[in-house]
Amino acid sequence: MDEREFENTNDNPAEEDVQSQNDQENTTESPDFLLAVLIYDRTAANKTAAKKWLMKNCPPQVSAEEMEVLLEGIDAQKPLEHLKNVDVVNGSKDRYYYDGTIMTREFAKIDALIEDKDILSTIASVTRSDCKLYPRPTEFSKLTGYPFRFTPDEVEGAAARMTINKDYSDIGVVEASNGEKAFYSDRYMKKVYALSLLEYSEVESKLSP
Repeated sequence: MDEREFENTNDNPAEEDVQSQNDQENTTESPDFLLAVLIYDRTAANKTAAKKWLMKNCPPQVSAEEMEVLLEGIDAQKPLEHLKNVDVVNGSKDRYYYDGTIMTREFAKIDALIEDKDILSTIASVTRSDCKLYPRPTEFSKLTGYPFRFTPDEVEGAAARMTINKDYSDIGVVEASNGEKAFYSDRYMKKVYALSLLEYSEVESKLSP
């Protein structure tokens, strides 16, 4: 056997180690990696990352031009390696990016609506989803909690405005005997059923031992 097969062809092993370390650092600090970290951290805080927000919080190592190219790749479903888990939803005022491994698309859509400050669309979207999937009406109290945090006056005002907007003609309101209110969509649920569910949730279930 030729002993040369076992010889180190690199005259300076230390130089090889340094080069390997530099290659690794260049990979982890690449623009797509830095953007992926930025979006992941934002998603981990239960928030989508609006394009406007991303451009404002662009890592110093990434130019605005590079950021635009990276986001365009995501939009075109041709992301670079580190951005393959990033997805996007369109809002009425911006585009919103999130890491799909730790946030559902449904939650991302809701957060985008909240970020757009479009309370009518937000309430309608949540109501239709609740009525279709569970089914259940969407109680006013739910909309004053996380992640919506609308005030009671904002919810009441939205309910009033929906009655005169044809885009929300399917959205109605029911009221339990204790005064608690909820939205429902007649696309997926009849008013009498929505009322019975609300009455049970707010009144009857609390009377049971």
